Amino acid sequence: MIMIPKRWLGGLLAFGFMLCLAVPALAADEAAPQPGEAPDQPGIGLSKDMTDAMAREASRVKAQLEADARSMFEREPMGWDWSTIDFLYMWALTLPLKIPEFIKVVMEQSRVLGFAGSMLMLVFIVAIFYSWLGQAKVLARIVVKLEPVRARLPETVYPFFISAVRIVVAALFPLLLLLIYLLINAMVDYQAPWFKIAGRLLGLWAIGALIINLLRESLTRDLFEVTTTYGKTIFKLTRLAVYYAIAGIALFWSAEVFPLRLDVLALLRFVVSISIVLV
Repeated sequence: MIMIPKRWLGGLLAFGFMLCLAVPALAADEAAPQPGEAPDQPGIGLSKDMTDAMAREASRVKAQLEADARSMFEREPMGWDWSTIDFLYMWALTLPLKIPEFIKVVMEQSRVLGFAGSMLMLVFIVAIFYSWLGQAKVLARIVVKLEPVRARLPETVYPFFISAVRIVVAALFPLLLLLIYLLINAMVDYQAPWFKIAGRLLGLWAIGALIINLLRESLTRDLFEVTTTYGKTIFKLTRLAVYYAIAGIALFWSAEVFPLRLDVLALLRFVVSISIVLV
Protein backbone atom coordinates (compact mmCIF):
# COMPACT_ATOMS: atom_id res chain seq x y z
CA MET A 1 0.00 0.00 0.00
CA ILE A 2 1.46 3.38 -1.07
CA MET A 3 1.52 5.99 1.62
CA ILE A 4 0.79 9.58 0.35
CA PRO A 5 2.25 12.33 2.44
CA LYS A 6 -0.30 14.66 4.00
CA ARG A 7 1.32 17.69 2.43
CA TRP A 8 0.53 16.24 -1.09
CA LEU A 9 -3.07 15.31 -0.30
CA GLY A 10 -4.44 18.85 -0.49
CA GLY A 11 -2.74 19.42 -3.87
CA LEU A 12 -4.14 16.22 -5.36
CA LEU A 13 -7.68 17.11 -4.26
CA ALA A 14 -7.40 20.58 -5.79
CA PHE A 15 -6.06 19.11 -9.09
CA GLY A 16 -8.94 16.58 -9.26
CA PHE A 17 -11.53 19.31 -8.67
CA MET A 18 -10.11 21.48 -11.46
CA LEU A 19 -10.06 18.46 -13.80
CA CYS A 20 -13.79 17.81 -13.17
CA LEU A 21 -14.61 21.39 -14.13
CA ALA A 22 -12.46 21.35 -17.25
CA VAL A 23 -13.92 18.16 -18.88
CA PRO A 24 -17.46 19.60 -19.63
CA ALA A 25 -15.94 22.80 -20.99
CA LEU A 26 -13.70 20.84 -23.36
CA ALA A 27 -16.67 18.78 -24.55
CA ALA A 28 -18.66 21.95 -25.28
CA ASP A 29 -15.75 23.41 -27.23
CA GLU A 30 -15.50 20.27 -29.35
CA ALA A 31 -19.27 20.35 -30.12
CA ALA A 32 -19.23 24.04 -31.15
CA PRO A 33 -18.62 24.72 -34.88
CA GLN A 34 -15.09 25.75 -35.73
CA PRO A 35 -14.37 28.89 -37.79
CA GLY A 36 -15.06 28.22 -41.46
CA GLU A 37 -17.17 25.19 -40.70
CA ALA A 38 -20.90 25.27 -41.68
CA PRO A 39 -23.27 24.82 -38.75
CA ASP A 40 -25.45 21.75 -38.64
CA GLN A 41 -28.78 22.08 -40.55
CA PRO A 42 -32.04 21.61 -38.59
CA GLY A 43 -33.79 18.28 -38.99
CA ILE A 44 -37.12 19.84 -40.17
CA GLY A 45 -37.38 22.75 -42.66
CA LEU A 46 -38.84 24.01 -45.95
CA SER A 47 -36.92 23.40 -49.10
CA LYS A 48 -35.76 26.36 -51.15
CA ASP A 49 -38.04 25.42 -54.08
CA MET A 50 -41.14 25.40 -51.87
CA THR A 51 -40.23 28.77 -50.38
CA ASP A 52 -39.80 30.28 -53.85
CA ALA A 53 -43.14 28.82 -54.96
CA MET A 54 -44.89 30.33 -51.94
CA ALA A 55 -43.32 33.70 -52.63
CA ARG A 56 -44.43 33.62 -56.28
CA GLU A 57 -48.00 32.67 -55.28
CA ALA A 58 -48.13 35.47 -52.71
CA SER A 59 -46.99 37.95 -55.36
CA ARG A 60 -49.63 36.72 -57.80
CA VAL A 61 -52.42 37.00 -55.21
CA LYS A 62 -51.26 40.48 -54.27
CA ALA A 63 -51.29 41.60 -57.91
CA GLN A 64 -54.79 40.13 -58.40
CA LEU A 65 -56.14 41.90 -55.32
CA GLU A 66 -54.65 45.19 -56.48
CA ALA A 67 -56.24 44.76 -59.94
CA ASP A 68 -59.64 43.94 -58.41
CA ALA A 69 -59.42 46.97 -56.12
CA ARG A 70 -58.61 49.26 -59.05
CA SER A 71 -61.49 47.84 -61.12
CA MET A 72 -63.96 48.94 -58.44
CA PHE A 73 -63.20 52.58 -59.26
CA GLU A 74 -63.16 52.26 -63.05
CA ARG A 75 -66.10 53.84 -64.86
CA GLU A 76 -68.33 51.35 -66.67
CA PRO A 77 -70.21 52.67 -69.72
CA MET A 78 -73.95 52.87 -69.05
CA GLY A 79 -74.90 52.19 -72.67
CA TRP A 80 -77.07 55.30 -73.10
CA ASP A 81 -76.62 59.05 -73.24
CA TRP A 82 -78.65 62.22 -73.82
CA SER A 83 -79.36 61.28 -77.44
CA THR A 84 -81.32 58.27 -76.17
CA ILE A 85 -83.63 60.57 -74.21
CA ASP A 86 -84.07 62.80 -77.31
CA PHE A 87 -85.03 59.74 -79.35
CA LEU A 88 -87.64 58.63 -76.79
CA TYR A 89 -89.04 62.16 -76.63
CA MET A 90 -89.54 62.31 -80.39
CA TRP A 91 -91.00 58.79 -80.37
CA ALA A 92 -93.55 59.80 -77.70
CA LEU A 93 -94.58 62.84 -79.76
CA THR A 94 -95.25 60.70 -82.85
CA LEU A 95 -96.95 57.87 -80.93
CA PRO A 96 -100.56 59.03 -81.55
CA LEU A 97 -99.87 58.97 -85.29
CA LYS A 98 -98.90 55.29 -85.05
CA ILE A 99 -102.20 54.07 -83.55
CA PRO A 100 -103.75 53.14 -86.95
CA GLU A 101 -100.60 51.17 -87.82
CA PHE A 102 -100.80 49.38 -84.48
CA ILE A 103 -104.44 48.40 -85.07
CA LYS A 104 -103.49 47.09 -88.51
CA VAL A 105 -100.74 44.91 -87.00
CA VAL A 106 -103.20 43.51 -84.44
CA MET A 107 -105.66 42.56 -87.19
CA GLU A 108 -102.93 40.86 -89.20
CA GLN A 109 -101.78 38.90 -86.16
CA SER A 110 -105.35 37.74 -85.44
CA ARG A 111 -105.66 36.42 -89.00
CA VAL A 112 -102.36 34.57 -88.66
CA LEU A 113 -103.47 33.06 -85.37
CA GLY A 114 -106.71 31.77 -86.89
CA PHE A 115 -110.11 31.11 -85.36
CA ALA A 116 -109.06 28.20 -83.13
CA GLY A 117 -106.02 30.04 -81.84
CA SER A 118 -108.05 33.18 -81.22
CA MET A 119 -110.60 31.23 -79.19
CA LEU A 120 -107.87 29.57 -77.16
CA MET A 121 -106.31 32.95 -76.47
CA LEU A 122 -109.72 34.30 -75.43
CA VAL A 123 -110.13 31.42 -72.99
CA PHE A 124 -106.64 32.09 -71.76
CA ILE A 125 -107.37 35.77 -71.06
CA VAL A 126 -110.69 34.93 -69.38
CA ALA A 127 -108.90 32.40 -67.15
CA ILE A 128 -106.43 35.09 -66.09
CA PHE A 129 -109.17 37.49 -65.04
CA TYR A 130 -111.11 34.70 -63.32
CA SER A 131 -108.03 33.71 -61.35
CA TRP A 132 -107.71 37.26 -60.09
CA LEU A 133 -111.40 37.63 -59.21
CA GLY A 134 -112.35 34.10 -58.13
CA GLN A 135 -109.29 33.08 -56.19
CA ALA A 136 -110.79 34.06 -52.83
CA LYS A 137 -113.92 31.96 -53.47
CA VAL A 138 -111.87 28.93 -54.45
CA LEU A 139 -109.76 29.27 -51.32
CA ALA A 140 -112.86 29.51 -49.14
CA ARG A 141 -114.29 26.33 -50.68
CA ILE A 142 -111.05 24.45 -50.18
CA VAL A 143 -110.90 25.50 -46.52
CA VAL A 144 -114.44 24.20 -46.02
CA LYS A 145 -113.56 20.90 -47.69
CA LEU A 146 -110.53 20.51 -45.43
CA GLU A 147 -112.47 21.11 -42.25
CA PRO A 148 -112.68 17.34 -41.39
CA VAL A 149 -108.88 17.24 -41.42
CA ARG A 150 -108.82 19.66 -38.51
CA ALA A 151 -109.91 16.96 -36.06
CA ARG A 152 -106.96 14.77 -37.06
CA LEU A 153 -104.30 17.44 -36.61
CA PRO A 154 -103.04 19.09 -33.43
CA GLU A 155 -104.57 22.49 -32.78
CA THR A 156 -101.17 24.17 -33.02
CA VAL A 157 -100.37 22.56 -36.39
CA TYR A 158 -103.68 23.20 -38.20
CA PRO A 159 -103.10 26.98 -38.82
CA PHE A 160 -99.76 26.23 -40.47
CA PHE A 161 -101.39 23.53 -42.59
CA ILE A 162 -104.12 25.89 -43.83
CA SER A 163 -101.54 28.58 -44.59
CA ALA A 164 -99.52 26.13 -46.67
CA VAL A 165 -102.69 25.18 -48.60
CA ARG A 166 -103.40 28.86 -49.31
CA ILE A 167 -99.88 29.41 -50.61
CA VAL A 168 -100.07 26.40 -52.95
CA VAL A 169 -103.52 27.36 -54.28
CA ALA A 170 -102.39 30.92 -54.94
CA ALA A 171 -99.60 29.65 -57.20
CA LEU A 172 -101.79 26.94 -58.72
CA PHE A 173 -103.72 29.34 -60.98
CA PRO A 174 -100.70 30.78 -62.82
CA LEU A 175 -99.22 27.30 -63.12
CA LEU A 176 -102.43 26.03 -64.74
CA LEU A 177 -102.44 29.02 -67.07
CA LEU A 178 -98.83 28.23 -67.94
CA LEU A 179 -99.90 24.70 -68.90
CA ILE A 180 -102.66 26.16 -71.10
CA TYR A 181 -100.10 28.42 -72.74
CA LEU A 182 -97.82 25.48 -73.45
CA LEU A 183 -100.79 23.61 -74.96
CA ILE A 184 -101.56 26.54 -77.25
CA ASN A 185 -97.92 26.85 -78.20
CA ALA A 186 -97.82 23.14 -79.11
CA MET A 187 -101.01 23.32 -81.21
CA VAL A 188 -100.34 26.61 -83.00
CA ASP A 189 -97.03 27.53 -84.64
CA TYR A 190 -97.14 31.18 -83.67
CA GLN A 191 -93.98 33.25 -83.25
CA ALA A 192 -95.31 36.71 -82.47
CA PRO A 193 -93.22 38.63 -79.89
CA TRP A 194 -96.12 39.22 -77.49
CA PHE A 195 -96.96 35.50 -77.58
CA LYS A 196 -93.38 34.52 -76.74
CA ILE A 197 -93.24 36.76 -73.70
CA ALA A 198 -96.52 35.37 -72.34
CA GLY A 199 -94.90 32.19 -71.04
CA ARG A 200 -92.14 34.08 -69.22
CA LEU A 201 -94.66 36.44 -67.66
CA LEU A 202 -96.76 33.51 -66.42
CA GLY A 203 -93.68 32.00 -64.75
CA LEU A 204 -92.92 35.38 -63.18
CA TRP A 205 -96.53 35.60 -61.99
CA ALA A 206 -96.29 32.17 -60.33
CA ILE A 207 -93.09 33.13 -58.50
CA GLY A 208 -94.61 36.45 -57.40
CA ALA A 209 -97.76 34.72 -56.15
CA LEU A 210 -95.67 32.32 -54.06
CA ILE A 211 -93.62 35.14 -52.51
CA ILE A 212 -96.57 37.44 -51.77
CA ASN A 213 -98.75 34.71 -50.28
CA LEU A 214 -95.85 33.40 -48.22
CA LEU A 215 -95.41 36.91 -46.80
CA ARG A 216 -99.13 37.26 -46.21
CA GLU A 217 -99.46 33.99 -44.34
CA SER A 218 -96.34 34.48 -42.23
CA LEU A 219 -96.96 38.15 -41.35
CA THR A 220 -100.75 38.60 -41.11
CA ARG A 221 -102.16 35.28 -39.84
CA ASP A 222 -100.72 35.57 -36.30
CA LEU A 223 -98.80 32.34 -36.76
CA PHE A 224 -95.85 33.81 -34.86
CA GLU A 225 -95.97 35.93 -31.75
CA VAL A 226 -93.36 38.36 -33.06
CA THR A 227 -95.58 39.43 -36.00
CA THR A 228 -98.76 40.25 -34.06
CA THR A 229 -97.92 43.94 -33.59
CA TYR A 230 -96.30 45.10 -36.84
CA GLY A 231 -96.85 42.15 -39.16
CA LYS A 232 -99.62 43.74 -41.24
CA THR A 233 -97.70 46.99 -41.70
CA ILE A 234 -94.56 45.16 -42.78
CA PHE A 235 -96.62 43.04 -45.20
CA LYS A 236 -98.10 46.13 -46.89
CA LEU A 237 -94.66 47.61 -47.46
CA THR A 238 -93.03 44.40 -48.68
CA ARG A 239 -95.99 43.63 -50.95
CA LEU A 240 -95.61 47.04 -52.57
CA ALA A 241 -91.91 46.39 -53.17
CA VAL A 242 -92.55 42.92 -54.62
CA TYR A 243 -95.32 44.17 -56.92
CA TYR A 244 -93.12 46.98 -58.19
CA ALA A 245 -90.16 44.64 -58.78
CA ILE A 246 -92.35 42.19 -60.70
CA ALA A 247 -93.81 45.00 -62.81
CA GLY A 248 -90.35 46.37 -63.60
CA ILE A 249 -88.97 42.96 -64.59
CA ALA A 250 -92.04 42.28 -66.74
CA LEU A 251 -91.66 45.64 -68.48
CA PHE A 252 -88.00 45.01 -69.27
CA TRP A 253 -88.64 41.46 -70.50
CA SER A 254 -91.42 42.72 -72.76
CA ALA A 255 -89.12 45.39 -74.19
CA GLU A 256 -86.39 42.81 -74.86
CA VAL A 257 -88.69 40.78 -77.10
CA PHE A 258 -89.26 43.64 -79.53
CA PRO A 259 -86.52 44.98 -81.85
CA LEU A 260 -85.61 48.09 -79.83
CA ARG A 261 -82.38 50.01 -79.91
CA LEU A 262 -79.69 48.80 -77.54
CA ASP A 263 -79.32 52.21 -75.89
CA VAL A 264 -83.08 52.30 -75.23
CA LEU A 265 -82.87 48.89 -73.53
CA ALA A 266 -79.87 50.07 -71.49
CA LEU A 267 -81.80 53.17 -70.34
CA LEU A 268 -84.83 51.06 -69.46
CA ARG A 269 -82.66 48.62 -67.47
CA PHE A 270 -81.08 51.54 -65.60
CA VAL A 271 -84.42 53.15 -64.74
CA VAL A 272 -86.00 49.87 -63.63
CA SER A 273 -83.02 48.89 -61.47
CA ILE A 274 -82.70 52.27 -59.75
CA SER A 275 -86.46 52.53 -59.12
CA ILE A 276 -86.64 49.02 -57.61
CA VAL A 277 -83.78 49.87 -55.23
CA LEU A 278 -85.46 53.15 -54.23
CA VAL A 279 -88.80 51.45 -53.62
